[in-house]
Amino acid sequence: MKHIFSIILGLMAFCQLQAQSWTADNGNGTFTNPLFYDEFTDPDLIRVGTDYYMVASSMHAMPGLPLLRSKDLVNWEFVTYIFDKLDLGPDFHLEGDKGIYGNGIWAPAIRYHKGTFYVFVNVNDHGLQVFSAKNPAGPWTHKNMGGRIYDLGILFDDDDKIYAVHGYDEVHLIQLKPDFSGYVEDSEKVIIPKGNAMGEGHHFYKIDGKYYIISADYAPVGRMQ
Repeated sequence: MKHIFSIILGLMAFCQLQAQSWTADNGNGTFTNPLFYDEFTDPDLIRVGTDYYMVASSMHAMPGLPLLRSKDLVNWEFVTYIFDKLDLGPDFHLEGDKGIYGNGIWAPAIRYHKGTFYVFVNVNDHGLQVFSAKNPAGPWTHKNMGGRIYDLGILFDDDDKIYAVHGYDEVHLIQLKPDFSGYVEDSEKVIIPKGNAMGEGHHFYKIDGKYYIISADYAPVGRMQ
């Protein structure tokens, strides 16, 4: 009987251990990767005051565009989904032979400018989507700008002009209209020609008067540049 009781206690301890949520914080000022066990690809993040905010790809899943918040870049809490439902046509109902499985939300960019949060993301064949909110918890408003501005990085410049860098290998720069109704005419230009090992998922920053573009390249091996 004592042996059986020991087995039962062992199983209870094992089940309790298995039920514990993963935490990267070791409680002593260090952390252990991964930060969390979840699908959180193509992340982009910003700092607003003492808080960090991060969004990531959510593909075809709805609700979509999960938004997380952190004080230390290790412990993250869920804030909201940017949208509950994105309905851009019959393929979003999985009608016909197209559908959006494996498409949808790829490589979003999050920014904060003059009291407003913005999330920009291209949806293949449906254009650049812009979501904005005063409060990160929502509600978020939505505009469809059209075009094909994918894997983009967004910069609100010092003069309030809004620029996007985008494209794979050949990197383009384009200016957005301030009301997000479209793009400034004749503003698109190639800023990095093909063959310079620039990838996709661009991040666009201005630091001490200099502009920086960071991108990921998967070929021939995964790397950042």
